[in-house]
Amino acid sequence: MSKIKVKQITLMGLLFSISIILSIIENMIPFDFVIPGIKIGLSNIVVMFTLFFLGTYQAVIIGILKSSLVFITKGIVTGIISLTGGLLSIIIMYILMSLKCTHPILISIIGAIVHNLGQIIMVSFMLRTNLWLYTPILIVSGIVFGSINGLLLKVFYPYIKNFYKYYGR
Repeated sequence: MSKIKVKQITLMGLLFSISIILSIIENMIPFDFVIPGIKIGLSNIVVMFTLFFLGTYQAVIIGILKSSLVFITKGIVTGIISLTGGLLSIIIMYILMSLKCTHPILISIIGAIVHNLGQIIMVSFMLRTNLWLYTPILIVSGIVFGSINGLLLKVFYPYIKNFYKYYGR
């Protein structure tokens, strides 16, 4: 395990704060009336940024912090579901990056789909029921919202890169 510098801890605190703000904004957008359980996943942009620029270890920390906030605000069950989807998504995105796939939109789409599948697996396990009929809807939403988040990361990439050069390593 590598030591994290004070500058990186500060940057991670800032990133976590941004993910909270993005989650608040996301919660103001009412998608639940169309399809229950569907979210844009704006705060996952922060996880992808962290994975791209700071590393896997730091992305896992941000993912755990995000899930901890869900534990506190929405309860243990929702927190476990969040943690499962988030960590599985980070692992798969890391594997994609290890295979030299660095396109933010593709990584975001696959990360969103895997996040949704991880949540379906956990909910199915917890409820001891089969929710796989909901999977096609979650795959489509993962493609749509993963594309949006990946595109947002790509658009803001130059600004984020400059920010990282100043505050990063």
